[in-house]
Order: sequence, then C-alpha cells, then structure tokens
Amino acid sequence: MKKSTLVLIIVILIIVAIAIFASNGSENDVSNDMKSNGVKNTQTEQEKTKNEIENQQDENIVENVIENTTQNTTENVTSSETFEENPKTSEEKAIDIVKKDWGESDNVQFSVEGIDGNGSYIVTVRNNQTTEALAFYNVNVTNGTFTKREMN
Repeated sequence: MKKSTLVLIIVILIIVAIAIFASNGSENDVSNDMKSNGVKNTQTEQEKTKNEIENQQDENIVENVIENTTQNTTENVTSSETFEENPKTSEEKAIDIVKKDWGESDNVQFSVEGIDGNGSYIVTVRNNQTTEALAFYNVNVTNGTFTKREMN
C-alpha cells in the first residue's frame, strides 16, 4: 500500500504543478493581450481623432462653399409692373363696369351669376328687398364691353 499511496501523491503533485504553470502562462498571455490591446486602442483612438478632425475640416469647407454661393447669387429684381392698392379680380371688375352703367343705389345688389360660353361674366342686378332680378349684364372684362337685358 505504501507504493500505491506514494504513486498517488506523486500524481497529485504533478497535476498541481501543471495547474500552477498553466495559470502563470495564461496570466502572461492576458497581460500581453492587455499591453497589445492598449497599443491597438491608442492607435484606434488616434485614428478616430484624425477622422474627426478631417470630418470637421470637410464640414467647414462645405459650409464655406454654401455661404459663398448664397452670398454670390443674391439678385436685385425690380418689377416694372404697377399694382393698385387692392388688385381686383375679374369678377370685381365686371361688377364695377355694371355699377358704372346702372348707377349705384342702396336698393339694389350686384352679383356674378357665372360665365357664359364666350368667357363673359353674367352679372345680375337684383332688388335688395325682393331679390327680383332687375337686369342681366354679359360683361367682357378684357375689353370692357357689355350687353344689357332689363327685366320689366
């Protein structure tokens, strides 16, 4: 029995020795990995910083180009048209032509009923109280002419 116990103790010591050497070797590997990662991390951080600086420079160039083009493309536009204070629509112009012919009165109202096939506006003169049609006008706004049909 002494031989078997002795062999068993030797085997256990060998296993413990292998475990100790294996753990020391892995610690060295870990520290070497950490050292190489530190170098790699430093290099990647430097590359990131360099890329950020280049991106900022590119953005500044783009902003300067955009600012310069917008400053250079400012144009002075002057209009040769003269506008009235209240520009009138074609319907308002048609009603004004009818008012000049009929004469303005508080007893009547003027309204545009539509446009005929020739593009003339149909303006109706109606009594304010009864809404009875007093006259129909076909008004050509472009040349200022009209035809009148009175109701009796």
